[in-house]
Parts: sequence; structure tokens; C-alpha cells
Amino acid sequence: MGKKITCLGFYGASEALMGIEIPEISQGMHSYIPLYNDTVFSFTDVDHPHLPPLSFEELKKEGEYYINISSLSGFIQYALKDCIKITSISPYLTFQVLGRQDADLNLVSERISQKTVTEIIAELQNKIQCHIDHYFVYPIIQENCSYYGWILFSDNISIEKSCLIANIFDELLILRSNNYKKYRLIQNLIAVPKVKIIPKHLIQKYFERNSGKGQFKMKTIFKSHLEFEKFWKSEISDLERYL
Repeated sequence: MGKKITCLGFYGASEALMGIEIPEISQGMHSYIPLYNDTVFSFTDVDHPHLPPLSFEELKKEGEYYINISSLSGFIQYALKDCIKITSISPYLTFQVLGRQDADLNLVSERISQKTVTEIIAELQNKIQCHIDHYFVYPIIQENCSYYGWILFSDNISIEKSCLIANIFDELLILRSNNYKKYRLIQNLIAVPKVKIIPKHLIQKYFERNSGKGQFKMKTIFKSHLEFEKFWKSEISDLERYL
């Protein structure tokens, strides 16, 4: 008791321990300092994925990169698909975790990260003063206008609030993504999201059935409506009557 906290947390995966959060350096931003140890890191620029991998010295502040790892004795690099954003270069190189490469939302090249989606859900809960137990989100791409479909699991939100929540999602996405704002308001390629409110017992049953499995991760973001449809038909078939 009374001891100063030196380390707040770690960022790691089964493959490697990759970063450490130190309060004096992160300043409440949940940023990490890389842990070099016995792991060899390289990075792929999110905006230029076909260019050669980069070293730590080549990373730029505010740049977004996918992480690749290897060992000191190996030649093969493994792409983790984790996406990071560099928050500082000096005096320490620090980064924030944005999410997974396959967990971005994308309708018309606006690319919304998993981190942004998580922040939007948190802000929505504050605005409507209701708890959301879990959520799914997926893009619905149509010839004339595309939109995001949101599935919210909660017993505290009435179905009548679906339109209100859809408009809140729209406002938050416009505020957080300039590309979404451009395609939504100027080019009219994106429509207002659509929201479905689902009883939470359905997601609880799914979690209880799978939580004992090794490395089980709750799904949230789907790359397509087809991927989402395949998922719920195989994992949460009772969802059909609410869609």
C-alpha cells in the first residue's frame, strides 16, 4: 500500500509481449512503449500495404501501421493484423492500439477502426443513459446508397428508440470520421444507419456456450452483411425473428 505504480498494463498476444503502459509516459492516453526483448518487429503502412515493411526508426508520428513479428533466429515474418497509431517519437516512441486489420468498418473507403466503434458505443450509452450489453455492426452495400447495420443487445432500451439511436450513431460517425462525413453529407453515398434492439439473453446464451473455449473472443464487427448472416445462422439462430 502507498507504493507508486510503475506499470499500469501490458499489450500482448499469444505470439509475443509487445508493449508496456507506464503512467508517467502515457499520461492517461492508454499508449504503450514497445518491448523489444527477443522479438523482432516490423511494420506495414496502413495506407501503403504493398510497400516493404518498416523498422521502428522509419515510423512517423500519427502514422498508422500493422504489426509484423519474427524471432532473432527466424527469417519469416508473421503479420499479427493488429493496427497501431504512433502517438510520439521522442523522447519515447509510444503507440495506441486501434484494433484488428479485419475489424475495420468500410462502406466506401472511409475505414472506421474498431477503436472508433468502441468509443462511439461508449458515447451512445452516455447520451441515452442506458447500458448496452453487446453489439454487432456490419456494412450493407447497395447500388444506390449503403449504410451500417447495428445490432444492440440490451433489456434497457425500448424498440421505439431505434430511430433516435440510428441518428445518434450517424452524428457520432460524422464527428469522428471526415471521410464518413464527406461520403454521407456531400456525395450522398452513405445513408443513415439502421438499428435493431435485441433482448440480451440471446447474447448471454452465445457467450455461456463458448466462453470455456480457448482464446474465445466475442465478435463485434463484421466485414460484410453476408459474413454476419453466416455467423448468426450458425451461432445465434434465434436472432432471426428479431431481424
